[in-house]
Amino acid sequence: MTDQTIHICFVTEDTGIGEIIARALGTGFETRTCPDYAFEKSTEMREWCDVILIDMRSTGTHGDHSKGLKLMDEVSKLPSHPPMVALCDDDNRDILIGVVQHGAYDSAVNPPNIIELRLILYRAYKFHSAELELQRLRSSSVNSGRLHQLL
Repeated sequence: MTDQTIHICFVTEDTGIGEIIARALGTGFETRTCPDYAFEKSTEMREWCDVILIDMRSTGTHGDHSKGLKLMDEVSKLPSHPPMVALCDDDNRDILIGVVQHGAYDSAVNPPNIIELRLILYRAYKFHSAELELQRLRSSSVNSGRLHQLL
């Protein structure tokens, strides 16, 4: 897919699934688990990651999805935040819709199809990379004179 390693921050309280998904994603992805929804407090993790994978499964949240949704709201407020992908229970349509309403780029159902999850994470990464490049071009065009009128 890409020569660059995509850095995934997996926000989950279930470290076991974090390790399983990290191994299953394989080459091209580096995954770090961020427990207890501490992502919003970790500047280092925010700067490191390219995509945030948020565990919204009932077993991962102990049935309380409000912490995950609150985290998504907080991340959405950050300028140039990495895209968020939510891992949700297949039978919970309300959460699948809710995560998109709270700023998720996409969602994957549990248990995840690893090929599908790789594609979702890769697409999210490419989309975010394009957004960052557009911001860079806009800021450089404003500083360089007339070029900003063309963009």
